[in-house]
Amino acid sequence: MNIRTFSTPNDIKDSNYNFRDTYMVVVDVLRSTSVIVTAIANGARGVVPARDIEDAMEYSRKLSSGTLLCGERNSLPIPGFALGNSPLEYGPDTVRGKTIILTTSNGTGAMLAADGAGEIAIGSLLNAKAVAKDAQASGRDVAILCSGTGGFFSLDDAYAAGAIAHELRGCAESVDDLSYLCMEVYQKYYTDVFRLLDHCRHVHILRSHEQGDDIEYCMQQDLFPIVPRYKDGMIKAENTITPK
Repeated sequence: MNIRTFSTPNDIKDSNYNFRDTYMVVVDVLRSTSVIVTAIANGARGVVPARDIEDAMEYSRKLSSGTLLCGERNSLPIPGFALGNSPLEYGPDTVRGKTIILTTSNGTGAMLAADGAGEIAIGSLLNAKAVAKDAQASGRDVAILCSGTGGFFSLDDAYAAGAIAHELRGCAESVDDLSYLCMEVYQKYYTDVFRLLDHCRHVHILRSHEQGDDIEYCMQQDLFPIVPRYKDGMIKAENTITPK
């Protein structure tokens, strides 16, 4: 197994990387992949990632009943949508049995950019160990795609990528430079992650909107032993825990 990490979706385009046979992990720890893991763990039927608000509304019209239109722009809920991008909104009483249509500033675009990979998993700190085990079992090379913030590298995603790569380090034949760096960051700060996040621009943006509780939640590790997969326009997990 070879492990490679991309700092943003643009890095994939610029690299001409052929990922057709790759196990691709998409990470947007603050907050969309954490939202998806939480929603599916709490009984959502699935999640449809939409590129923009117009696409999300079109999906909602096509899928009709049993959907929730959700998402954010500039870290704030979209007017008229049922839910924003806070994982704390996606409790079992709200999402059980629903199909979530989600559009976000960074994460959903990264998921769409990964389309065409051999397998696409949704990764976060909340399910880092489960994703790593699934990636190892796939027998494929692993690529970790960080969503970034506004097209730029984001330290929170790098930390989560490091957590996943760290779990895989014992079975990797090679690790690229960015994966190694992410692992070093993770190992240095995993006992005091908020000291690291004090230097993260994305964290400052969320705190400015009084979304600190989301940060606390998303930085918890291995709460859910599930691996949501993106295939044919829908994110699902075949084996999920029982919602509380």
